Amino acid sequence: MPQGTIEDKDDMFIEKLNTAFLLFIGILAVFASVILLVYSASVIFYTRQFSMNFSSTSIFAGLLFIIGLGSLHLFRKRRKLRKKKSEELF
Repeated sequence: MPQGTIEDKDDMFIEKLNTAFLLFIGILAVFASVILLVYSASVIFYTRQFSMNFSSTSIFAGLLFIIGLGSLHLFRKRRKLRKKKSEELF
């Protein structure tokens, strides 16, 4: 079995680090958007009035959710690509 060079090992480490970073950012953004929406809805429910803060918070939460889903999609895509490369013979 051929041994990879140091540059190949460094590239693989960086690739794994970037993939893990995408997963972390994706999960964090999705959870933060859900928490923001729940918090905004609970504030409206308990104060019994619609605040102007809800619209800006929900827009920000929506953007976070889109960023999180995009990051998770890139994570899944990179993982499949890496798995496909490792299964190739040549």
